[in-house]
Amino acid sequence: MFFFLNSYYPTRTQFSYGDGSFENVFQKEGKFWVDRTAFIPLLEALDAKAIVSLRPRRMGKTLVKDMLALYYDVAQKERFQELFGHLEIGKAPTSLANTFYVLPLTFAGLKTDTVAEFKASLNDELNDSCEAFKERYNLSFELNKQNALSTFRRLVEVRRKNEKVKRLYTFIVLRSNLFTQNSFSCPLTSTM
Repeated sequence: MFFFLNSYYPTRTQFSYGDGSFENVFQKEGKFWVDRTAFIPLLEALDAKAIVSLRPRRMGKTLVKDMLALYYDVAQKERFQELFGHLEIGKAPTSLANTFYVLPLTFAGLKTDTVAEFKASLNDELNDSCEAFKERYNLSFELNKQNALSTFRRLVEVRRKNEKVKRLYTFIVLRSNLFTQNSFSCPLTSTM
């Protein structure tokens, strides 16, 4: 019976499982995906300073975070039609599309065996993200490799002083087993 079904349906549609890259999902032929861009106007209507989404593992949080980062990123303005033209939000974009400087922070790979290891890993991740932000938007601020909080404060200060950087959108993906027996993920979005 299996061989009959397999030969009757020569191509099978599969879910794009475990791929958190918004761009990659649409480049894979034969993969099933759901257009979640209709939620963007609803998120904006919340008019919240921060949005927290607690969902179990493998529920598409990273993919949604990546979609939002590309949608709001001023650096992706030239690619808007390529990325979103075929989706619902591409037919009626909001006024906030491509108007933010986006700082994605992913803490999913942090080392959590000891407190010292966690602090060092967190420091490195924050500094790496701030450095990528600095290069992407051609900004000038000093990185403090020993103190990522100092680096982040400098980034925020540049945002406050620089007319070019009017809005900063921060996406945080946190995956940790420090607090519970089971891992959880929490994308947090915040506008500054």
